Amino acid sequence: MNLLKKKDVLIGIFFLLISVLIYSYSLQFEKVGHEYAKIGTGFAPEILSVVLGLLSLSLVYKGIKGTTTIDFKIDFLKPENIRLLTTIILCFIYIIALGSVGFRISTLLFLIVLMLLFKVKNIIKILAVSSTVTFTIFWIFSKILRVPLP
Repeated sequence: MNLLKKKDVLIGIFFLLISVLIYSYSLQFEKVGHEYAKIGTGFAPEILSVVLGLLSLSLVYKGIKGTTTIDFKIDFLKPENIRLLTTIILCFIYIIALGSVGFRISTLLFLIVLMLLFKVKNIIKILAVSSTVTFTIFWIFSKILRVPLP
């Protein structure tokens, strides 16, 4: 097995374990509703962990079967890679800001900065989309799912 295929198998197993952990933790969340249709705050993590698990199994399978054909080099100085790294850093800043600034202000600023980073030019569209998304997420979690946000 060459190095790239071995990496695919190891990364696939790693993310498969992550998906199992996420799924097991999501089962501990409170569920509300009818006996046969209980849904709660763990629903989205359950679905996402299943998708992550299936994709991880696919990566492991491709690594074992040797159907991986990707041979790539990463050029960190390409604009799209710099934008990706900036987005990852902004995500960490957003997570830290959630605790001190709160959900609504942090999310609004995070979305505005992301849209500017990805070169959305229309300031009215930026403000409208950021405000609408922030309000909608806050409303869904606080009113429907009854999950307090910071």
